[in-house]
Amino acid sequence: MRLLSFIFLVFLFSGCSLDKEYTRAEIDELIRAESGKIIENSVYKPWKGESFEPETPGGVWYDVLSGDPKSFNLLIAEQDSATAGVVDGLYDYLVDYDYVAKEWVPR
Repeated sequence: MRLLSFIFLVFLFSGCSLDKEYTRAEIDELIRAESGKIIENSVYKPWKGESFEPETPGGVWYDVLSGDPKSFNLLIAEQDSATAGVVDGLYDYLVDYDYVAKEWVPR
């Protein structure tokens, strides 16, 4: 029992460590010193404002359900996760939001 208590205390106190605390001025200085390093070291910049290529519709989607869907009704899907797993793939949105252009675009 003593050995267990000793091991417990060792693990308890080994997790406690003091991290260095920075003042607001030190944080601002670190931000100024490191501000350009990430951008300077960046090599791959994938998106340049061009539009994306349209998808090719079709294909096969394999999925597994752990339960049986109770209905294909959207109102039932709010209460049943098995139904929601099936129905969410059937009824897709007609519009999508472009986060870069900040506007709704038709699908």
